[in-house]
Amino acid sequence: MKIKNWNKRLFSRLIEKMPFPHKSTQPTSHFWSFNKTNLRTIYPGFLSGILLLIISNNLYAEQFPQSTTNKQASQAESPVQEIVKGTGTVTQTEEKKQQPQQNTPNTAIEPQKQHNQDKLWLFLHSYEAKYIVQSEGNMLGHATRKLTKKDDRWTLATYAKINKYFLSVKNTETTEFHFKENNLLTDRFYSKTKITFKKARVMEQNFDWKNKLETGKRRDKSWSLPLEKQVFDRVSHIVQMRADLLAGKKSFDYDVSYKGKFHVYSYNEEIEEILQTKMGPLTGIKFVRQKSNGDVFALWLCPELNYLPIKIAQYEQDKADVTLLLESVKYQADYNAI
Repeated sequence: MKIKNWNKRLFSRLIEKMPFPHKSTQPTSHFWSFNKTNLRTIYPGFLSGILLLIISNNLYAEQFPQSTTNKQASQAESPVQEIVKGTGTVTQTEEKKQQPQQNTPNTAIEPQKQHNQDKLWLFLHSYEAKYIVQSEGNMLGHATRKLTKKDDRWTLATYAKINKYFLSVKNTETTEFHFKENNLLTDRFYSKTKITFKKARVMEQNFDWKNKLETGKRRDKSWSLPLEKQVFDRVSHIVQMRADLLAGKKSFDYDVSYKGKFHVYSYNEEIEEILQTKMGPLTGIKFVRQKSNGDVFALWLCPELNYLPIKIAQYEQDKADVTLLLESVKYQADYNAI
């Protein structure tokens, strides 16, 4: 073995002071005869091998605890999933550590829809959505849509207040409904509109499905109508429309009772748009309903939020357009839809 680039002078001094390993009382017939020339060739290679062995052991000793530490850290981490539900953060921890962790989507908005052929209403959860009311590009006020559940009855209420100059308009619409054999049945509808310097306009409808009779009152007018088929009110039919979209339906015609008469509300899908909201950009599918008097009612339903309305617009021929644009939505952590 021939070693290059080593300090010959240093090893020469070291060799002179070291005892010769060939000095022995044993016969040397079976041993290689050592001399200074051989030692100058062997010692550098021998010492280099020892140095390499020490360095490799140090490297191995440094890597082993590091890999062990990483392994222990990964085992110490508990698989935690966090789902934002509006009023707070709901944390779900897996019970079994060996169970593989599943990716949970970020749901600062409505929980992901659940597929169930027997129950179409599992997507419903209590929520509170706030909207900005605008007209001709000017902000007039705010509106709130709130869905709550008590026992087996759901309540969807809309509260809106707008101001323009010295006039103020307050509007309340409330629908109460329940489910029977997966059919949405309205129990009661109530609306009240109060304009400054004017008397409040109130309408109330009650649906008795056991006796198949609807009774209602608006101002001085009262009525009774037979309930021979499924009939919605002007708010509950939008809940039915959301369920139909999730079920993959393509036609949207609803029998609606309003002001003592039955009407057919038909919606046509027009366009898919990206709406800029305070929650960020949201996809809205625009559905339009043409009224007999030429007015237009439009809905933008968001697939990302299980078709929650993110924009509502009313276009009337002799009045300024009024739109509601989603500002925020908060969900309650109740998972007992029906």
